[in-house]
Amino acid sequence: MRRRISLLIVIFPAVVMCDGVTATQPQPGRAGNVVLVTLDGVRWQEVFGGMDESLLRATTPKETNITTLPVYKQYSAATPRQRREKLMPFLWRTFAASHGFIAGDRTANSLVSVTNTHWFSYPGYSEMLTGEAHDDAIKSNDAIRNPFPTVLQFAKQRLALSPSRIATFASWGVFNEIVESEAGATTVNAGAEAYDAVMAACNLGLENWPRQWPSDEGVRDLVAIFRVGWAVIYEQVGQFVPRRASEILLELSCDDPGLQDDIRELGFRLRRDVAAGVPWRGRDHLDAIAILDTPSWALLVRLIDECPSVPANLDLSTGRLRGYRVTSEFEFISDNRQIAWARNFVESLPDSLVE
Repeated sequence: MRRRISLLIVIFPAVVMCDGVTATQPQPGRAGNVVLVTLDGVRWQEVFGGMDESLLRATTPKETNITTLPVYKQYSAATPRQRREKLMPFLWRTFAASHGFIAGDRTANSLVSVTNTHWFSYPGYSEMLTGEAHDDAIKSNDAIRNPFPTVLQFAKQRLALSPSRIATFASWGVFNEIVESEAGATTVNAGAEAYDAVMAACNLGLENWPRQWPSDEGVRDLVAIFRVGWAVIYEQVGQFVPRRASEILLELSCDDPGLQDDIRELGFRLRRDVAAGVPWRGRDHLDAIAILDTPSWALLVRLIDECPSVPANLDLSTGRLRGYRVTSEFEFISDNRQIAWARNFVESLPDSLVE
């Protein structure tokens, strides 16, 4: 089984939560979120001992003096502790030193082991998120739906959270199936674009950081910044676009009775999705809009999404698209001007959806 390197970031509120979706001021020393970060493909030997000289020797020509290599000079040191601090400075000098405890150093008799017998990615992540191995059901890295509820779904139910309050961002697309037994139970963005989505939310968080909130380190940290940006995207685009589109569709008149019924059904569907806290679910049911105006449909399927995106050819100085309205290039919303464009676009739908 081929090894893979992937990153998983899960963010969900702790028992101490803010009300609703709107981000509230973070309090120093008071947990507002639980953040799970995993890095697949990393050996415990490097985490606790730093650079392994034997691996470096094995991957260079025999006649090479490894002490002359830049990687050796950068990461070599006299002791395992010094080497690991060079290899993972934040983990050891900041996180472990001031914020927590790390288990799994087998040289110190700290043993952490999985119980599944497969020893590769999907079974390991499933065990981590469900609390037990399921070797008979989870036995490959194929993108099949996890049949077992995860701790993320448990937290959602126990804390009465909407799907938008529990978010997973991962570089491996199979996490779409791993982290929840029911598609749409939580917010998931998995695949190569996940990093861009997170960075876009953080950019919005910085742009919209409330002036009355403190901006000192420890309060304005990455999680708090992301949380502010995510709330802005969810409220001003994620909820607004389908809610306003629903209102417009329910007032729209068509000469074709069948199309009129489809438009009304879509309007009610979007309204129900917003009320249920899953406003993005309607994106797969917008065919009726494609009949009326294909460019509008192409833009709406990008806006009605867990991580909304806008055309990359958008001229933010004028709020207009460069060239034809339909484009294959989109980017995640990371700027307030993009949000303004998205809202203005939805308001213009009555003029666009003319039969």
